[in-house]
Amino acid sequence: MAFRKQKKLQSKVQSKRSISWVWVFVGSIESLDMWLRGVEWARKYDVMLGLSDDKKRQRKEQDERNRQLVRILKNEKVRDIK
Repeated sequence: MAFRKQKKLQSKVQSKRSISWVWVFVGSIESLDMWLRGVEWARKYDVMLGLSDDKKRQRKEQDERNRQLVRILKNEKVRDIK
């Protein structure tokens, strides 16, 4: 399963420099079904966390990584003291 990024030139009426990207799926129907299920899960996850864009998602994920790191460091500090 793979997605290939291909350039798509837009109409010259909009702008001479206007280029967009189109993602083309390459793979089996089963792979596409699995990928679509993953997209659906990710959207539900975002709604559950109240995330509306990539910046908020990245911030929320970094906050969780930081929280876990602090918890690990606290456990290590307790072991060092004993």
